[in-house]
Amino acid sequence: MSWRLSPEVSLSDWKICVKKTGHEVIKTNHVHRAILGIGVRSCKYFSRLLSSSQAFAESVMASDLAFEEDTTVDAFSTFLDYVYTGELSVCTISAVALLDLADYLGCKAAYEEVQKFVRDDLSAQTSPAYIREASKYGADKILAAALRMCATSFRTILPANLLCLPPDLFVGLVTGSGFECDSEVLSERVVGYLEEHVDEVNGDLVSVLTSNSIMPFICPDVALQLLRLGLEHGVANEDGARSLQMEEEEVAPAKKKQKKKQKEEEEEEEGPIKKNEALVSLQQRCLESLHENYDVLQTSNLDGLPADITIALLKGGLDAAASAKDEAVKESDEEFKELWESHWKTVQELKSTSSQLADARAELTAVQQQMSTAHAENQNSQAALRRCERQNQRINFRS
Repeated sequence: MSWRLSPEVSLSDWKICVKKTGHEVIKTNHVHRAILGIGVRSCKYFSRLLSSSQAFAESVMASDLAFEEDTTVDAFSTFLDYVYTGELSVCTISAVALLDLADYLGCKAAYEEVQKFVRDDLSAQTSPAYIREASKYGADKILAAALRMCATSFRTILPANLLCLPPDLFVGLVTGSGFECDSEVLSERVVGYLEEHVDEVNGDLVSVLTSNSIMPFICPDVALQLLRLGLEHGVANEDGARSLQMEEEEVAPAKKKQKKKQKEEEEEEEGPIKKNEALVSLQQRCLESLHENYDVLQTSNLDGLPADITIALLKGGLDAAASAKDEAVKESDEEFKELWESHWKTVQELKSTSSQLADARAELTAVQQQMSTAHAENQNSQAALRRCERQNQRINFRS
């Protein structure tokens, strides 16, 4: 028996019309009351509805189900498949929706199956998707677990997997407690994220995501892009990476007007580039990153930048190049000095060795001479001994 067959073939006796809240019916499902109400994987919601005498007349033919989220509407077919067959086709994107659906409709078996899937499926790479889905459905435990995993494994997560997060959740992730990521890697991730969410980018978002408290160093490969974003959106200072509106909400009403006027006067005095401290702070970090890696400037397009920033970039690049050249010359001089000293030491050692060899040769020659003299004396002694022996023989013969 299947709900997917035509009602004439499956002999269905009830219809469930599924739609998104405030919209027309998306799909009509032809089902069987016995399976939903008293089957092996029955649902408490349908059991109560079908057994209610007051609602029975209304529920004989059809029932409407309206859901807030598209993912719930999409997951309802998967849920019916499980109720009918016991086979659950669940994925990362649909898991939280199915969990919420099983809880709402009171299907304990489906709830436990999805719970087990989520425990096995939650990982660093899937955590962004779980953060997004859990936040929709108020699944606090799943949200907390996914946030912890994502925060501690942010560096290893594929950039594409982070793009599913809406700006508020992305900000909450990178500014939350327990977040761990190298500053330069974070700057690359932030640029990639902002490029994909260009319609949602504003000054407050750029300000928070580039705050000095979480991004003290910027990768030179994206420094120019962040600099352009800072200039375009006039971001706020990192110490209170907040908009004027956010600041005004925290001060007493009587002081709001005075605070705003004071800020406007400060901005007027500082000029367009130093309109607020945020821009200066981000600008300085971007410039420092580019100056320290001046080779990036050689392939960068500086069109459209304010003249003073372009000059600062080029001047900083030239200064950095000159400094690098001086450092290279200094290192070369030091290397040459070390090489010369090593060579001089080797020469002295060779001279010393040569002198030692000469002394050794002289000693060897003296020893050879002494040996020659000793040999000659030995031969003379042997000759004298032989003469004595012959004389003794003649004396003995005469006698």
